[in-house]
Amino acid sequence: MRCLVPLVALALAACVLDNPAFGERGDDATLATGNPSATASTTGDSAAASADASAATTATTATTATTTDATATSTSDTTETTTGDPCPEGEGCEAAWVHHYPRTHTSERMPVALLSDGSAVVGGRFLGTLELAGASVSTTQAEAIYVARIASSGELLWLKSFAGEEYNLLTSIATDAADRIYLGGAHHNLIDFGGGGLPGQLFAEAFYAILDADGGHIFSFGFSDVGNQYVHAIAPTADGFVLGGRYTGPFDLGLGPLPAPEAEKYNYFLAGFNLGGKPQWVRGGGQADESASIEDLAVAADGSIYAVGDFTGALDLSEPALAAVGAQDAFLVKLDGGGATQWIRSIGASTQAQHLSGVAVDGDGDVWTVGTCNGVVGFDGVAASCPTSYDAFVAKVDAQGVGLWAGAFGGPEYDLASDVAITPAGGALVLATFTGEITLGGETRTSAGINDLLLVELDGDGAALWSRSFGGTNPAQTYESAHRVAVASDGAVTFTAAFYDVINLSEPAIPIPGARHSAILRYAY
Repeated sequence: MRCLVPLVALALAACVLDNPAFGERGDDATLATGNPSATASTTGDSAAASADASAATTATTATTATTTDATATSTSDTTETTTGDPCPEGEGCEAAWVHHYPRTHTSERMPVALLSDGSAVVGGRFLGTLELAGASVSTTQAEAIYVARIASSGELLWLKSFAGEEYNLLTSIATDAADRIYLGGAHHNLIDFGGGGLPGQLFAEAFYAILDADGGHIFSFGFSDVGNQYVHAIAPTADGFVLGGRYTGPFDLGLGPLPAPEAEKYNYFLAGFNLGGKPQWVRGGGQADESASIEDLAVAADGSIYAVGDFTGALDLSEPALAAVGAQDAFLVKLDGGGATQWIRSIGASTQAQHLSGVAVDGDGDVWTVGTCNGVVGFDGVAASCPTSYDAFVAKVDAQGVGLWAGAFGGPEYDLASDVAITPAGGALVLATFTGEITLGGETRTSAGINDLLLVELDGDGAALWSRSFGGTNPAQTYESAHRVAVASDGAVTFTAAFYDVINLSEPAIPIPGARHSAILRYAY
């Protein structure tokens, strides 16, 4: 049994976190193992690339790809309005709604973000026909992505699908104060978001798109280089947006090609754009014989950009380069609005591999990050003990990179904190999966199957206020998967996950015997 315990400052300053290499957040990741030894983090500054480049334009070539709006209704709708109390021991939560559908792709990600009226924008990946909230969309391609807007009441406002040739993947959704919707992912040639087919070469080609609140096209762009590129995260800024992800082969984001890594390796990229799609700065590269990736982004009120990711070998986001001490280290980096590094912190342990999957900034400018850990890990003066084969990890640092606290929880097997969102009270809501038995805030929770999903609210000092677990008995030994979480200004929680056998946000539970379903869920407290 493991407990989440914020730890006091320790002498050691860093640790390693691991990443399933472009694995889906929370989906059956295979992680390296080994013996931990703590190491110190590194700080440094590095100049951003030149911002002088021509504006990017959207291709309008002929396309066989599809952009489909849902118009038909379905009597086999898999939407449920739940009743009952989903909260532990009378915490006052109230289940609102659940939408779910059979999961047709094991590597589906399900990003989610909120608009100003509290409605949720969610997306994913499907094969054939998707039925969601009384509507359906279909694709004749090998697979497609969908984007939907769901009112705070649970009513579907619109549903759209987008497909290029063969491979299509949506990895990130973000929104801004003007209720623009930002999408990021990868496609195989000619995906069309409403502005014409985006070019590609039947590799995994990175894309971004900006839609209005009704799903209408504002701007989109697809990169077309030899090799694979994936946008893992997109985040709005005051006058544009920033992208982060990874790539193989030479990759040109508009300011000249980034160096190509060696075969079977991948490198990170970070890039800032204005709202017209013109690149303002680009960072990327790394050792050709090593790998690095950006996994998530957050932008603070002062325009500072925070990114989390992982790397092997050395990472050139600072001067001197940051050297890994484990099989794979993880990092948290702060950039200014022009892309220049302000500081960087790493977590690593000898022979271990670690992962950071989510980052968020609270109203005080402090930074929360989550992932999975093994060994003794932490940031700049604080650490947490993760003695089993990967535990869920949560840490908080201030705007100067000074560690405030770090904690971990987990059972006997693989545990992961997949995402974090700031609550109206200034704490954070963490979405995770766990195995076996854990104790949070004095309350013990036991996984019903091989693993369970978990929501836990933490106060600003890292103390657990309440937690809620859900999941089936998983007789087929199929893992539940945690994806993304968002918290509205009224405290309503929206999250995405994959369930097996049953969806039990509240009673009565929704049976899905022998099936794995993707779900979008909301409750308030």
